Amino acid sequence: MKYKKINKETIDLVKNYHGKVINKDIKLLISEIDWENRKNQTRDADLDRGHIASLQSDIASRGLNNVPLVEFDTESALYRVVSGHHRINALKNLINDADFNLDRIPCASVSFSNAVHREFFMQNENHHPPTKPHTRKDAVRFIKNMRTLGFFDSANGDLEIIEKKVDSLLKSHYCRLNSTRRQDVYHESFKDMEITRVQTILKPELKQKAESSYNSLESFSWKKGEYLCWGDTNSVRKAIVTF
Repeated sequence: MKYKKINKETIDLVKNYHGKVINKDIKLLISEIDWENRKNQTRDADLDRGHIASLQSDIASRGLNNVPLVEFDTESALYRVVSGHHRINALKNLINDADFNLDRIPCASVSFSNAVHREFFMQNENHHPPTKPHTRKDAVRFIKNMRTLGFFDSANGDLEIIEKKVDSLLKSHYCRLNSTRRQDVYHESFKDMEITRVQTILKPELKQKAESSYNSLESFSWKKGEYLCWGDTNSVRKAIVTF
């Protein structure tokens, strides 16, 4: 099978994120790869069988343009896929195809100094005109991964700072998301930190609070001991207090 080794652009990207290329051309047996671990998968959904089948057919007819990247895990003594999950599964299928002469999977072996650098590399390596585009759910997965890795700890729980950091990350790695989508990703990734506060207001302060909160009292009235306020037909009617 024809294949191209890791290219200079990818090597430079690995180095840019404090990584090393350990072996530019390593051929692995199926048994040497950790097929169950998906921690390095940038997509939220499971592998797309249709996409794998399409890649398998293309590789069989034209060869492999970009070898998958793997990293050796000392705990399992297996190689984990860093980039190219669909490609490596297509190659696995070709090994299992008796009509195709392939017994090992061509890869490039890399190593990263820490998990944050690896995560940034994976996002950037997938930052290209995609055959299979990333989704908003993939972006949420990315932000949650960065949260788990402690990337937002320096904000000390300040949601305003966290939102700005999320927005910056998404602009860099998910530029196809507009501002509304980026906000959706932030809210979904940090919804456990968002707090709804209920304020108790005494009767003497009620009118002043209503005026400061809603500017105008045209839509406010007392009725049977209740002070009611409402907006236009698209607003939810609210009862502020009942005596």
